Amino acid sequence: MGKGIYTYYKERLIEIGGNNKCLYLKSIVRKGAYDLGKIFEGRDEKVAEFVEFLRSGRKYPLTIIGSGEKKEILQNLDIQTRTQKAANEPPPLGEEAEKLERKLERERRNAANRAIELEISKLKDLKREIEEIEKETGRYELYIGYPFVFGTLTQGFNKTLIKAPLMLYPVKIDIPDDNTVELSLNEAEKIHINPALIFAYAQSKRINVDGIDLEFDDISQFKGVGDVIKYLSDAHVKIDWNNSKNVYSYDRFKEPTERELSVRYAAVLGRFPLSNSIYNDYSLLEKKKLTNDAVSELLRTGKQKQKKPAKAKKAKFTNNYIVRMLDYAQSQVVKKVDEMGNMVIYGPPGTGKSQT
Repeated sequence: MGKGIYTYYKERLIEIGGNNKCLYLKSIVRKGAYDLGKIFEGRDEKVAEFVEFLRSGRKYPLTIIGSGEKKEILQNLDIQTRTQKAANEPPPLGEEAEKLERKLERERRNAANRAIELEISKLKDLKREIEEIEKETGRYELYIGYPFVFGTLTQGFNKTLIKAPLMLYPVKIDIPDDNTVELSLNEAEKIHINPALIFAYAQSKRINVDGIDLEFDDISQFKGVGDVIKYLSDAHVKIDWNNSKNVYSYDRFKEPTERELSVRYAAVLGRFPLSNSIYNDYSLLEKKKLTNDAVSELLRTGKQKQKKPAKAKKAKFTNNYIVRMLDYAQSQVVKKVDEMGNMVIYGPPGTGKSQT
């Protein structure tokens, strides 16, 4: 069974449509995402550190909020400007002027502290949400999406707006103290070229992307966004791009109107559910080409030749070594599996499927 049949079904495990956050991230919603571009924009050294952190897969964490970051973050959040505007009255003279200045300084300091506390609380909420989802489903869904791709894709009369991350980097949030938030790469997960984006493009353009790898242990082979774009271009996935050394707030970019796809240098930390719960297992089957008779029969397409029923034989006593009490239906399942090898068992909850 070739790789093509695996890919055929694998694409069905990813929702291609506007409800998929990996294809269309409408806005930054608390508990679901955090706009890194908002606090990185205009900070050349921080942006360079951020990009190197993603590309090199470095072992030490990236500090996104800390005591040394506070002043620049507040400037990006426009906190100081807003407090100064609130105190735009001409000050009195003498001792009253000194009292007023001390009061305004306290207000500015308190406003700054509240602003930083708010940003940290947003990240705490996101961290808590991710951990709860992982506990419930076993899926880890925290990624940095960078950069983004905007545009539209059409299939027949249907048009899909695209506001999608190009790359997805698995990370962990660490909050070592009340004033610090750090990110580290999650080495237990793969780095992805966004599969939802590539499969949606392939469907729209009717091209075959079976041979393209979308998961990586590291991306040292890519020296920058341009290398990723070229890698995709070689597989006939066309995305326009211009080089940029900056990262921008996600809200800066308007809804896409252009028909072609192009890069936007936004960076979002958030929950990006790549697929449903069996996608990772299915990817392993595809990568290692693991199969057996049951898998082959389940995935095989087309009309199958019906086997002629075997001639009935006299029943012989067979000890199936049952270790639990089973009802008649469960006993028949055990017997049939022993005879046939392949079987799909279905039924409503509580009927003993798992026990059987």
